[in-house]
Amino acid sequence: MIDPSELYLENLIARAQAKMKADKVMDTFDKRVNMPLAQQATNLLYTKYPAPKGFWEVEVRLENKLVEVRAPMLEVGGYYIDPDKHLDDPKMKWVITAGGELLERYRVKRGMLDRDTVEEAIAHWGEPDSRADVHVEG
Repeated sequence: MIDPSELYLENLIARAQAKMKADKVMDTFDKRVNMPLAQQATNLLYTKYPAPKGFWEVEVRLENKLVEVRAPMLEVGGYYIDPDKHLDDPKMKWVITAGGELLERYRVKRGMLDRDTVEEAIAHWGEPDSRADVHVEG
């Protein structure tokens, strides 16, 4: 007769092994898909809207259908993008739109952003427009 505690232990081990395998797959997906796409989008933002290092940030989690563009120095919410609708654009216009929207929230003019411009925008305008998080619509 099989001891129920052994079945429980075998089940725990099997679940742990399955989770480790899934984590390894997700880690590979992150390195091959999410991270390169986020880096490409971030580089495009710095090209279109030059700013101090650390101004632009892009997080990509395609497995969760999440792409978020942020400007941490402006202390605003992110600009969320539906990857199913926008990631097939080879010119990545969605990145430019998202960056422009974040700058617009603080009424920051396009062009070379320096720390003084960023600090002035935060001090002068205080809270951003009420649109804390914006989703791109198709």
